[in-house]
Amino acid sequence: MFEDDEFPKGYGAFVHDFRVEPAKGSASSGQPFAAEKLSAPAGRYRLPVPSSGSISFRYVVILSHDASNFGPGPDEAPYRFKGGAFWTGRALFITAPHSRVEVSFSAPKGQRVSVSFEPVFGRPGSYKVADESRLRDSMVIVGDYRQTRLTVGNTSVTIALGGELEDSVPVVKGAVRQFLEASAAVFGGAPPRGILLVGNIADPPGSGGGGGFGGDISLLTSTPWTLSNGDAWRPLLCHELFHLWNGGTVSFGDQQQYWFSEGVTEYYSHLLLVRLGQESTEQFLDAMRRKCVRYLGAAGSTGLLAAGDRKFQNNILIYDGGTLAAFILDLRIRAATSNHRSLDDVLKVLYKESQDLEGTGLTFGQIVAAVSKIAGHPMDDFFSRFIQGREELPLTDSVRLAGINLRVKIMNLPDKEFVLWQLLLCPSVSGSPEGLLIHRSDSG
Repeated sequence: MFEDDEFPKGYGAFVHDFRVEPAKGSASSGQPFAAEKLSAPAGRYRLPVPSSGSISFRYVVILSHDASNFGPGPDEAPYRFKGGAFWTGRALFITAPHSRVEVSFSAPKGQRVSVSFEPVFGRPGSYKVADESRLRDSMVIVGDYRQTRLTVGNTSVTIALGGELEDSVPVVKGAVRQFLEASAAVFGGAPPRGILLVGNIADPPGSGGGGGFGGDISLLTSTPWTLSNGDAWRPLLCHELFHLWNGGTVSFGDQQQYWFSEGVTEYYSHLLLVRLGQESTEQFLDAMRRKCVRYLGAAGSTGLLAAGDRKFQNNILIYDGGTLAAFILDLRIRAATSNHRSLDDVLKVLYKESQDLEGTGLTFGQIVAAVSKIAGHPMDDFFSRFIQGREELPLTDSVRLAGINLRVKIMNLPDKEFVLWQLLLCPSVSGSPEGLLIHRSDSG
């Protein structure tokens, strides 16, 4: 279990009644054993192992929680829904390092359990799991919900939608197939893995979002998904599916490159929709325009690469700035190669290199080298100034390569005192480092 997910206490806070039990039939059976608690927030324990080399332990995971201080993304917290419950593996399983894992699930009569692990032949409800990391980085849904499956290349997808989202299964299934095929075309292949995609209606209404790890994806939405409201949910779904490649196979080990894994993914979540005819050119450019507005308001505070060191606090730079960096790189590659090559070719190179590295992770230098190779000239200066450095992205000159005119209008807002005293006529309000002070008499 992890402590670094922006939780106030960590996943271990939901583990109760942890008990060690010697293996049945062992010589030490019946003798008292106790686990040493190393970290309650992380849910870390040291277990005494008898001479038999086998030990059992039990614990209870509490589903009820206050999620108000949890990090963004429904994958960060378990939840109940009408008819069942959802967990992430890291919020459910306590694992041992370097372990081989087999896990079994059972559900009440009339309900089901969905996971993305490999089934054990001849033993319904039992699954093989590659290692403890795969067990932690997984998702589990149990209860009464609609489920369907599809296969794209070597990728097998289980779609599980609960509550009011159940009727969206046909629409979601069609979109998942299209997005997977479009993504596979970009990278030149699909990852051979099982995927679980879980969807539910958000609580409270109006909230929602998405996230994933280990190939599994969780989405929460305010309203059921239909063909008519696709503009609201298709980019999110496409974004999370694209992560199966960029952020999944194309990863960076211990080095964070969120500007790339999130920014490039967000760029393609719109670009692929244009290619599929589900987003117009005007809608795409308007999305880029809105990202320009947000990015320019935050540009210069820190570099795009350094912004990833505090991902949640710098999400505008990572997501919007990263998207615009991808857009610029795509335009510059196309201009340098007379539109014969694009950012697609860079991703193909990185995807192949990632597979050859067998999970050790790419480096920043490999991104620079791949872009330079595809563009046909060195791109070190761009990355040094605008990704590692804090210079504002060259938006105006770059979009002009596509015949687009970008006009930036900077507005100087009136100062706080003018707004309070002249516009709002509130002379009794003053400012302080802690915020606004409202002065009133005792009889007010």
